[in-house]
Amino acid sequence: ASLAPKRARPSLPPPPLCSQRPLGKRETEKCVLVGVHVTSTAGSGIPAGSTPFDIDSSLDELEALADTAGMEVAGRVSQSLSSPLNGTYIGTGKAKEVKSLMAETGACVCVFDDELTPAQQRNLEAALGKAKEV
Repeated sequence: ASLAPKRARPSLPPPPLCSQRPLGKRETEKCVLVGVHVTSTAGSGIPAGSTPFDIDSSLDELEALADTAGMEVAGRVSQSLSSPLNGTYIGTGKAKEVKSLMAETGACVCVFDDELTPAQQRNLEAALGKAKEV
């Protein structure tokens, strides 16, 4: 048996931000907020179109959370759907709108007002581009 020391595994660097440069003290990461107003509440006992929070209130709260996390909100996008889409949560046209807004504003992060499934997150990352965080 060899008594040679084990080699340490090389550590991988953290993934770079979409701007490819570290943030300085005065620089903040820009984000786009995305919300879906669910128009159908079938089976929930809540009348259609009425939700505990309207979409504007939801995005206002999300903006406050983003601000607390040190992010600059570059824009907001909302969509009314009978239910979130399984593949991308939002429609493909709305995903293109988000991608365009992120490109125009230099936003690197897209923040949703609901938890995404792993498949939705993966599909949105592909739709928005590899350098974007969802």
